[in-house]
Amino acid sequence: MPVLGLGTYRLKGETCRRVVREAVLEGYRLIDTASVYKNEEDIGIAIAELINGGVVRREELFVTTKISPRDQGTQKAHAAALESLRKLGPAVGYIDLLLIHWPGTAKLPPTHHLNATNRLETYTVLEHLLSTNLTRSIG
Repeated sequence: MPVLGLGTYRLKGETCRRVVREAVLEGYRLIDTASVYKNEEDIGIAIAELINGGVVRREELFVTTKISPRDQGTQKAHAAALESLRKLGPAVGYIDLLLIHWPGTAKLPPTHHLNATNRLETYTVLEHLLSTNLTRSIG
């Protein structure tokens, strides 16, 4: 995992794509996003351009994304991870690090018992995705 990474919170559209391209050209290899940032597709486009242009190989990059608090639980987490992969696109192909963005579930108080259940279910989904090589590491 690279020591220095590009955080992409609040980056969207052509600005996001340009910043990702410029960061990789300057030597950045870790790109951090999340489903709640709503920029995974833009990041995937920028990465595809860089790979197709011969600037970088996929295996040189480290792409991190996160499961949203609204997507906790088995079915939602699995669907969200697959949607992130779809948005990142075939040039990315897998997620280097897939994280639970926040340990609680959206719209539940922090002490609600379903937070622990949903967190465990979500982590179980991450373990499954790890075993199928759709992600390389989890947390």
